[in-house]
Amino acid sequence: MSNETAVYVWVLLQNPAGKILLLRRHEIVDWEPNKWQLPGGHMKLGESPEQTAKRKVKDETGLSISKPTLIEMGIFPVKRNRKKFHAVRIMYRVPVLSKNVKLSVHHSEHEWVSLAKAKKMKLVPHLKEFLAQVKK
Repeated sequence: MSNETAVYVWVLLQNPAGKILLLRRHEIVDWEPNKWQLPGGHMKLGESPEQTAKRKVKDETGLSISKPTLIEMGIFPVKRNRKKFHAVRIMYRVPVLSKNVKLSVHHSEHEWVSLAKAKKMKLVPHLKEFLAQVKK
């Protein structure tokens, strides 16, 4: 494992019915095509985690958010393109009222699902373990 570290910010968007928004990664993307994920991704240099959360949600869903609540931070190993490194995952929860999701080119569909259903879907690595810890 190298000494490199990447920071990822993921956002659990939850509607008034308690369902969460999952995005299906497009089949043409290089990492985990066709698997479901939360909105989020890499933190850019100079950004705060909260700024990353707002940017990624807007870029990937078209939704604007405010005041994300920190719900989890963790470190996990990543292997990508034969390279191993550590990743820091920062997770936020945000209640949303709008259902007008506009997907980015990196995603092919979206679905509002219960936590129980989400845990049964084909998810990107480490997401199933995270969702198992989430309280309704």
